[in-house]
Amino acid sequence: MKRLVLIVVAASTILSCMAIPKWYNLNTVRKYEDEKIVGIGQGTSRETAINNARDDMLQQITVRVETQIESYAIEIEEDGKNYYLETIQQSTKLTLDQTVQGMTVEMEKKEKDTWYMMVSISKKSFLNTLKNDLDLINSSLNVLIADADELLDQGKLVPSIQNYIDAQGLIVDLYAKKSLYDCFADKPYNTKEGVTVNSIDSSIRKALAAIRFDVVSGNNQNSKIGKQLESAIVFKANMRNPKTGDISNISGIPVRVFYSDGELIEKGFTNNEGEFSVNVIAVPAQGNKGKVIIKMDVYNLPTYLNSLLNNTIGEAFFKTSEIENIAVQLLIKDKKGMRQEKVEEKLIKMLGKNLIHVNENSHLLLDGTINIKDSREIEGSSGSQFLVNIEVNIQLKDLKANNVIGSMTVSGKGLSVKDEASAIENAYNNIGFNNRDLLQMIASVNEDN
Repeated sequence: MKRLVLIVVAASTILSCMAIPKWYNLNTVRKYEDEKIVGIGQGTSRETAINNARDDMLQQITVRVETQIESYAIEIEEDGKNYYLETIQQSTKLTLDQTVQGMTVEMEKKEKDTWYMMVSISKKSFLNTLKNDLDLINSSLNVLIADADELLDQGKLVPSIQNYIDAQGLIVDLYAKKSLYDCFADKPYNTKEGVTVNSIDSSIRKALAAIRFDVVSGNNQNSKIGKQLESAIVFKANMRNPKTGDISNISGIPVRVFYSDGELIEKGFTNNEGEFSVNVIAVPAQGNKGKVIIKMDVYNLPTYLNSLLNNTIGEAFFKTSEIENIAVQLLIKDKKGMRQEKVEEKLIKMLGKNLIHVNENSHLLLDGTINIKDSREIEGSSGSQFLVNIEVNIQLKDLKANNVIGSMTVSGKGLSVKDEASAIENAYNNIGFNNRDLLQMIASVNEDN
C-alpha cells in the first residue's frame, strides 16, 4: 500500500513538472538578460499572467534602481533629503509605468487552467529612450540655470526664482532617469559638473535672501478695536543687486499680508513700483498692540525651503483703544431651532477676550443658525468614517430698531467613525470664529447707535 502511494505521488510530481513550460524558469530568463529586461508570471487568465509578468519585470528593475537612488541621497543635504528622495522615486515610478507599456510578449502557454507568460522590453530601446530624454533635460536644465543666474544679476528676481524652480523640477527627472540609465548601461550618463540638487537649492536661497520689505506709509496708527485703520499700510519690496550693490524695487512679486497670529488679511502682487497696499482692521494681538506682516507668497518651493520666507518679512504696527462697553444677547440654534450651548460657549469666550459681555437684557442680539452643508460617509485609512461640514450664519440685530447691523459666516468640519451625530458634534467643536470679522461687526454698533 505504501509503495502504491509513493508511485502516485511520484507520478503527480512528474505530471506537475511536465505542465510547466520548459522556458518558464530562471535559466531561460538569464539567456535574455544581455539584450532584454524580462519578467515571467502565471495566472488563471491570460490578462492576470501578463500583469504578474509585468510586475515581476518591474520588481527586478525597482530593486536595482533603489540602490542607485540611495547613492544619490548621499550627496543631497540633510534638510532636503526626504523631499528629493520621495520626488525622485515618484518620477522613477512614472517613467517605469510609461516604459512597460511598450513591453512585448516573448512566450506564452496555457496548461490546463493556468497561463504562463514571459514579457520583455528591449534594453537597447529602453536605454536609447532614456538617453534622449536625459539629453533634452540636461540641455534645458543648463539653459534655465544660466538664464536664472543672469536674471538675478540684473535684479529681475521674480523670473529668476521661477527659472530656478523650473530647473529644480527638471533635476528631479534627471536624477530619476539617470538612475534607471546607469543601472543598465555600460557607462553612467555624464551630466554637467556642478549642476546638482544642492547647487540649485543654494541659488534659490541666494535669491530669496536678496528680498527686503520696507513700510512706505501707514505705520504706527491708532484706532478703535474692530475699526479699519484710517490709512492703508503700504509696503515696498526691494532687493540689493548681488554685483553692484544697487537697491531696486521688485515688481510682480506674490505676497501675503497677515496678522501676527497668522490670520490672512490679503494677498496679491506688488505693483510696478514694488508696492503693495492693504487696508487693515485693528485687531490687537496682545493688549492694545497689533502687528501686520508681509512676506513673499510661496511659489512651488519644496516644503523644507518655505521656512526661508519667514526670515524675509516686513512689519507694520498699530495701537488700539477699547470698544465702548457693549453687551449682547446670544442665541445659536440648529436648523430645528434647538439651542446649541456648546457653540455659544466658544463664542462667549471670544467675546470676553474683546471686552464684550453677554446680557440677556441687551437690545443687541447675536443670532446664529447652524446649517449642515454636507454629510456623507467616506473611506479612510482606518475604515469607514462620517464626514460633516456645517455653516453658521450669524447676524447682529438691533431689537429696538428692528434692523440688522451686520453679519458673518463661519464653518466647521467633523469626522467620526461612530455615526453622523458624533461627526456633527465634532463639527460644532471645530467651528472657527473669525475674530476680525466679529470685531468689525461689533465695532459698527457705535456708528449706528
